[in-house]
Amino acid sequence: MKKIIFLTPILILMLGLAFFKSNITGQTVTQENVIDVNIKTPFSLIVCDHKILLTPFGNEEMGLNEKQEIYVKKTVNLKKPPTLKDIFNIGGIYFDTFCIGPYCAGDSCPNNPRSDLILLVNGAENKEYEKHALTQNEIIQIRFE
Repeated sequence: MKKIIFLTPILILMLGLAFFKSNITGQTVTQENVIDVNIKTPFSLIVCDHKILLTPFGNEEMGLNEKQEIYVKKTVNLKKPPTLKDIFNIGGIYFDTFCIGPYCAGDSCPNNPRSDLILLVNGAENKEYEKHALTQNEIIQIRFE
C-alpha cells in the first residue's frame, strides 16, 4: 500500500510534465496520440533569382493556398508534426535534400553553372529539408541558385 501511495505523486508529476511540454510546442496531443495543429506560414520558392509561384494544392487539412502559404488545419490525423515532405507529397512535388520538383542540386542557373538547393527557415539555413517539422510563425523559403 505504501508503494502505491509513493508512486502516485510521481505518476501525476510525469503526466503534468508531458502536458506542459505539449503546450509549449503549440501542439496538443489527444488521447489517441494525434497531433492537433493549426499552422499558416508564408512560403516562397526562388529559382535562379526568380520567384516561382506554385499552383495552389492540397485538401481541407493541409497544402499550399493561393497566397503561397503552407497551411495545416487542426483536423490533421497525424501522430507527429507534419513535415515539408508531407505537404509537398500532397501536391505531387518531389522534395528532398537535393531536389524540389525538376530543380536539382548540380543543375545550372544562367549565373551559376552548378547550383545548390538551400532551405531557409526564418532566414537561417536549415539542413533538415524534407524532414523539417512545421511550426507556427515560420517563414519557409527554398532557394535553387
